[in-house]
Amino acid sequence: MILVHGLSAGYGEKQVLSSVDLEVAKGGFTGVLGPNACGKSTLLRVISGVLPYSAGRVRVGGVEVSETPARELAKLTATIPQSTEIPFPFTGEELVTMGRFPHVGRFAPLGEGDRIAIKAALEDTDTISLAKRLVTEVSGGERQRLVLARALAQGSPLMLMDEATAAMDVHRKIDTFDLLTEKNEGGLTVVAVMHDLNLAALYCKELLFMKAGEVFAHGPTEEVFTKETVEAVYETPVELFTHPSTGRPQLFFSKRRGR
Repeated sequence: MILVHGLSAGYGEKQVLSSVDLEVAKGGFTGVLGPNACGKSTLLRVISGVLPYSAGRVRVGGVEVSETPARELAKLTATIPQSTEIPFPFTGEELVTMGRFPHVGRFAPLGEGDRIAIKAALEDTDTISLAKRLVTEVSGGERQRLVLARALAQGSPLMLMDEATAAMDVHRKIDTFDLLTEKNEGGLTVVAVMHDLNLAALYCKELLFMKAGEVFAHGPTEEVFTKETVEAVYETPVELFTHPSTGRPQLFFSKRRGR
């Protein structure tokens, strides 16, 4: 689904990503982890087509991102950005409806399939009650759920998420990742930038650890979520244990020596 080879990218003269190679198979569920400023968000911006790259190849669904028109790329990739601030007073339903724009001709009315997709997205994210409310008047967590609904309504086979649950409480985070797991089992490919390591290890099939703009480790969660990798990437001591219900690896942080 995603093929990245020799990728270098950044902002102006500042290079953030250097010689990044990455492959995500169709139906994958990949968590992208690493410290601040390591290139996680930049990688997603490049894959989504928002940020040009200076070297390498980036292909999504078999097409080169840099050569694909935005509307066609949107049919392949739905993106939930890190910041979901929306200054205009759209209703929740209007915001979710925007997800159908890649499939609807300019000024063309919505079709039955579009309305079905919008209704399903609102129901899946439990945002029916927010449909008539203004997005400028809902909480940050509620707004993030509406943005998730917009991405689901888009109907793209790939979803890129950049800290998409940051403003949600624990209950809604679990609901969201349960929903994403269900969609993933139905064929949706998910790539999610995350800071919650335990949540990533609990839900993601594979993990990509980044450090200083490069791939540090990438592979099945059970293989790369190790004490050695986490301590090297975050430069912080940790202890690993096995989740008693799921058998998935989990961790807790330890104080640094002498502090």
